Amino acid sequence: MTGDFHNSSYDYYNSTPWFIHDCSFNLSDDGRRIALFLLYLVLFMVGLAENSLVLWVNWRRRHSANGVLFCILNVSLSDLTVVFTIPFFMMEETMNKVWLWGHFLCKVTNLIYVINFYSSSFFLAFMTLERYLSLTRPNGPACFPLNRKRRWLLCIGIWLLSLMLALLENVHIDLLDWEEPGCYLVPEHNFT
Repeated sequence: MTGDFHNSSYDYYNSTPWFIHDCSFNLSDDGRRIALFLLYLVLFMVGLAENSLVLWVNWRRRHSANGVLFCILNVSLSDLTVVFTIPFFMMEETMNKVWLWGHFLCKVTNLIYVINFYSSSFFLAFMTLERYLSLTRPNGPACFPLNRKRRWLLCIGIWLLSLMLALLENVHIDLLDWEEPGCYLVPEHNFT
């Protein structure tokens, strides 16, 4: 072996990637808006019904010492608040990304969405940790604070942490008025 590889060629350098295709399916802007509106409508109806049912069932069992029920109740509450913002996004999609509700609702709807993202993540992470510890240490002390005061402090702490993290992002949401007003995440500096 001489180690001379400069004349060799690899077959994959000359091949066409598999993901480049000529797409023959053209969806008009009106078709796209109608499809997204219908998708949002289905998500709104299913999300409202399902999260309301989960909240109702778990609210009736809220005095249980089970930490999973506590987390499911909070995740459902978080998801239900986002479901209530879906009509705003439905109308925005129908109007071709035109935001009709002003600066205040631009900030509030995004804040609710981002709080949901963080709070759901934290409650799911806590639920996973609690389940893991209960399975790996069945005879050990419970990870979940069982008394009511600690449960409420944990809940308030997670919601406040979610709010604080969401506010850091929400500072960069603004209503921009180019041709029509739109609610966008805007960087503070131009990095180009």
